[in-house]
Amino acid sequence: MTDLDPLQGVPMVRVLDGDGNEVMRGWYARHENRQPCVVDDALRPEDVDHLVLHDEIADWGMPRKMIATKVTPPHTIEVIK
Repeated sequence: MTDLDPLQGVPMVRVLDGDGNEVMRGWYARHENRQPCVVDDALRPEDVDHLVLHDEIADWGMPRKMIATKVTPPHTIEVIK
């Protein structure tokens, strides 16, 4: 493994639209967007975002930023094997 290779065991994902067409590739991230209180509180489904981290488009040789895109229905996330 080199510094250019992805970490072993961390799969790349793709996002599919409602018709099953691929619209994006990147890496999955789960984000809890609210800190639960210590007493009588738990995360609800709306408190968790499912994100795909991907690179923005750039011209050749130019730097690219990383973008986190929230994935919501009808879009789905599928692991690329």
